[in-house]
Amino acid sequence: MTVVYALCVIAYLGFLYYRMIKREIPKPIGLVMALVPIAFGMATFDISGFTGIKLYLGNASMQEALAKLPAVLESISGAFLGAGLPEEIYKGTVLIIAILIFKPKNVYEYCLMGVAVGFGFTIMEEFAYMNTPKLTTVAMRALHLPAHMSLNMLTGELFGRAKYNRINGKGLQISKYILGFLAPAVLHTVFDAFASNNRLILYSIANNNTGTEFWIGSVLMVVTFIGLAIYIYWMIIRLKKKTQEFCAMETVSDK
Repeated sequence: MTVVYALCVIAYLGFLYYRMIKREIPKPIGLVMALVPIAFGMATFDISGFTGIKLYLGNASMQEALAKLPAVLESISGAFLGAGLPEEIYKGTVLIIAILIFKPKNVYEYCLMGVAVGFGFTIMEEFAYMNTPKLTTVAMRALHLPAHMSLNMLTGELFGRAKYNRINGKGLQISKYILGFLAPAVLHTVFDAFASNNRLILYSIANNNTGTEFWIGSVLMVVTFIGLAIYIYWMIIRLKKKTQEFCAMETVSDK
């Protein structure tokens, strides 16, 4: 089951990525430029996991401190320290390294490189989480499989726009680089806090209490779950619609 699932993940995400590559105008990126950022994304999984453990998941004192907060704030803080912050910091960092190596020539290629990093990270994440996948778990995760690809597509777009604006005389655009790290981290945190590790629901179940907090948590979970799915596929469709625009936004100066 695990091997079949992993192959399906790679095939599905690979198909999406391949279609994005082929749309580039006037010609697509080369094979090396397409594959190396995937390897970079794969390399970030273990180090971001280790960092998340040190910051929160395996840090008893931090967990004890956050447990004193209201359940909503504990969920958000834990999700940010355990996954949102370390994962997006490392993925954004390797994306910058890939950009420095390959020097993408337009904003579309920046987006592609972000997608590739997210693709690589997802491969490792699915292997880690799906050692013995249950059908219900697979079905729930399947809807959000391109999540990291969409998150880092946003990172790539913001980095690309920063470079485009810079070579067109609009300054260094530091804010876009900061947002390139921060925006995916916030989106990632919100999903993990309310759809994956919602303390309002967990504590209500532990206390055998299905009162107001349980239902508030349930509503937040459903809204977040659906909201992320909408965001993921909106980003994929948006990139398709903006292919010509992004390909025309050159990020390599002729000067």
